[in-house]
Amino acid sequence: MRTTSRKGDPAADRLLDTDEVAEYLGIPPSSLKMWRYRRTGPPWLKLGRHVRYRLTAIERWLDDQENQISAEV
Repeated sequence: MRTTSRKGDPAADRLLDTDEVAEYLGIPPSSLKMWRYRRTGPPWLKLGRHVRYRLTAIERWLDDQENQISAEV
């Protein structure tokens, strides 16, 4: 289920942890960990020893993935 974020909406730019992003994307958390290692997945932040993702960055990354796929077809 994808939500539309709105600029200025505090919920739109909330920080998600790895498990929340994995659930949002419908993938295992280990995939995100592998993508971080390979630097191929969505942008992430390191806050101390915690990894967080901005919801807006996840949505932009998804849009970019969609655009790359349509350009290849």
